[in-house]
Amino acid sequence: TPLVFVGLAPDGERSFAFFCEAAPDTQLAPSDWERLPLAPVLHAGSNLMPHAPGCASTLALMQRARREERLVAFDVNLRLNLWPDAATARRTILEAIPLCDVVKLSEEEACFMCNSSSVRPAELTELLGRHGVRYVVLTYGARGACLHGPGLELQEPAEDVAAVDTTGAGDAFWAGVLYGVSTLAEAAPDAPRAWLDSLGEGGWRRTLRLANHLGSRACTARGATTAVPCREHVPWSELGW
Repeated sequence: TPLVFVGLAPDGERSFAFFCEAAPDTQLAPSDWERLPLAPVLHAGSNLMPHAPGCASTLALMQRARREERLVAFDVNLRLNLWPDAATARRTILEAIPLCDVVKLSEEEACFMCNSSSVRPAELTELLGRHGVRYVVLTYGARGACLHGPGLELQEPAEDVAAVDTTGAGDAFWAGVLYGVSTLAEAAPDAPRAWLDSLGEGGWRRTLRLANHLGSRACTARGATTAVPCREHVPWSELGW
């Protein structure tokens, strides 16, 4: 199985050293997934895509989700030390973008995708919009997150916490977004791709507050999931739910 060493800086920021050559998850072929039914939401990321079988499987699953009218959510989750070079990473990730309904990027990942030293949300949404993406979620660490979608430009601040270990914060944040989308959607249950539009400004703001809460809590203890709260421990009313 893959082995990953996480290095922590004094402010809780982390760096990764991966040892996962020919790991089992990177070798799964598209045919390995054919017997499995798809959930209403397919969550995908880029970490299997540096490897030929894993890349083909990721794209095949996303294509199947589109055919079956599932909602496709993509977390860029860039780890450049998994890739042979930056150009290959950017080109391969852009292959997946047209299959997505909603994409999550960190500030650094947005700069990478736009090949720029600073984030220009308008440029990013225009770039992804050319590939058919309608909703973009940008995370700014301690500065919170923002959503760009049809007629929507929303920003929500992060909670003020003492960061111990930021490992897993992005995953916790994205779990909150997908929970909000699947819970607050008013569209028909059999039309998950319409859920994003049905949230409206109020639903998206509650979703971003939940996501920021989970991402912030994840930073308060060592480990990727140690401090992420269970559903019964989330302060729902404080978050406007």
